[in-house]
Amino acid sequence: MSSSFVFRLQSLTPSVVLAVPSRTFLSPIPRATLAASRLSAFSHQFSTTTPIMAPVPKECDYLVLGIGSGGIASARRAAKYGAKVVAVESNRMGGTCVNVGCVPKKVTWNAAAIAETFKDAKAYGFHGFDAPQFDWPLFKKKRDAYVKRLNGIYENNLNKDKIDHIKGRAKFVSKNEVEIALEEGGTQRVKAKNILIATGGRPHVPDIPGKELCIDSDGFFDLETLPKSIATSGAGYIGVEMSGMLHALGSKVHFFIRGQKLLRSFDPMIQDTVTKEYERQGVQLHKGSQITKVEDIGNGLKRVTYRETESKKESTVDVEVVLFAVGRSPEIEDLHVKDLGIKLNEKNHIVTDEYQNTSIPNIFAVGDVCDRGFELTPVAIASGRRLSDRLFGGKKDAHLEYSNIPSVVFAHPEIGSVGLTEPEAREKYGDKVKIYKTEFTAMYYAMMEPEDKGPTAYKIVCVGEEEKVVGLHILGTGSSEILQGFGVAIKMGATKQDFDNCVVRHGTAFLTRSKSPDQIHPLTLPLHIPIPDPMHIDQSPRALASICPHICLVDAFPQQKAYAFCGFSPRRWLGISCTHKLIRTFCIGYSPRLRRRIGHDDLENQARQLPIRSLGIHNFEHGRFILSSGRNRKIGASLAALVGLVPA
Repeated sequence: MSSSFVFRLQSLTPSVVLAVPSRTFLSPIPRATLAASRLSAFSHQFSTTTPIMAPVPKECDYLVLGIGSGGIASARRAAKYGAKVVAVESNRMGGTCVNVGCVPKKVTWNAAAIAETFKDAKAYGFHGFDAPQFDWPLFKKKRDAYVKRLNGIYENNLNKDKIDHIKGRAKFVSKNEVEIALEEGGTQRVKAKNILIATGGRPHVPDIPGKELCIDSDGFFDLETLPKSIATSGAGYIGVEMSGMLHALGSKVHFFIRGQKLLRSFDPMIQDTVTKEYERQGVQLHKGSQITKVEDIGNGLKRVTYRETESKKESTVDVEVVLFAVGRSPEIEDLHVKDLGIKLNEKNHIVTDEYQNTSIPNIFAVGDVCDRGFELTPVAIASGRRLSDRLFGGKKDAHLEYSNIPSVVFAHPEIGSVGLTEPEAREKYGDKVKIYKTEFTAMYYAMMEPEDKGPTAYKIVCVGEEEKVVGLHILGTGSSEILQGFGVAIKMGATKQDFDNCVVRHGTAFLTRSKSPDQIHPLTLPLHIPIPDPMHIDQSPRALASICPHICLVDAFPQQKAYAFCGFSPRRWLGISCTHKLIRTFCIGYSPRLRRRIGHDDLENQARQLPIRSLGIHNFEHGRFILSSGRNRKIGASLAALVGLVPA
């Protein structure tokens, strides 16, 4: 007869049962032999060559990868609906925005704005601000402390909403399960019905000799001292913001851009104005140039070699710091999303639809990892919340509408944009587009010398007879705050007439944007019109129009008269002037052939007796005009036709 000795190790979970075979009781086993047998069985049970049970994974309704703006917004909304949520983060809470983006950037921009105010104070009669001292180390210490407080607030919010958060790096092992390499060591697996990828993005530095000597936009916030000189590269909003802040705080900035203008994805008016303004302020703008090499030359200096795109000429400049802000890449490499078959675009962003769905049914993505084209914190937050509304709140059609999303650039001056740019609108709507814009000097600069005055510019992009506003672009003091109200109006389908009908506060920049067409209308009336030099007398009318690209035929006041003076020999000028001082001269050319074809031999006499307003030509820009209805529409059309203009 045989039996076995059974041992249960109560201290192990799960419990392990050891069964040790024995001889018959007729042949007692020696004590030493029994001990050896027990040890052998125990060793075999826990041998490294014997398969052991895998750790039991956590299970949840919603697994969120990345506790940045979009991730935490979606996680908290899901938890409020009662979902069991697990969130994973490998870095500090808050993602890009809190740690190396919106928050520390805006704090730094505030410091730069204060520095600019010190410079402007003298014009208002203040003294003693000629050489204010800026303590960058103290500023950085306080800025870092503020960010750390926000990190703590994020963690407290997760705890308050009973969201289990894990510190570590995750990778997919299946479409419903991830494995997390824990920060303290070891691994943890989590299974979920729905998984959100919200891991954000990271900046990159071009692969050039000496790239290890450079910093990226994240590294900007690690600078322990304010550099006396810096080379920045990247014409996008990050490069523009950081270059502007550093210049305002006292650094000598060499700003390298491959093209001729800053902010190439913005409206042309914004591009032109901010480029000129940075040059006026003293930023050393190297247009059409690209950094090709960086060398450490000692004494805390780096030698930057750059090449001009057209001439291929190479030059050098020595600076303390080299900063690249040439774009960001999605943070997805560690996730192994390609192994799952998640669809990516050519830049490795995750392809999503309007509902944040990826190509895998239960996996979603929000924020900078997406291909939606809006790497903005409010977009990540809004899309994350709407996703949870749909998944857990019963709102089956909840999703973010990606049109008419306001964006702001904290440049110097501030920039705001919502809706379509002029080129985008013309491509989409063609001849139905109408443009209204103005440039003026804000009252803030009233006490300053002309050379110290910054620009203010506004453009409205309208479509159709009702002049629905489909785009608005602004630049100047307070633009970041002003834009939000415009964003709401445009989202609601406002027309230009709605803007005209608004009664506004006097003394604000908005006042000059709300007059009706029968009054001074800055959206169609320029403050300064260049007068062509006589040397251009042989230029064609279209060439002359390009010399005067910001001309509007609008009367200053209803009762002011405009007079036309016509000659009848080829290439004479038709000059239309107004008695109001804001309109200088409008010069166009014509030929007798055109006059005879139109059939208005008495055009001179008719035009002489009419205010320009009555001619119905309300806008002229880049060879296009807007012609309203009225009894003198035919004369207005004739004047426009003389120079070969086409209706906008």
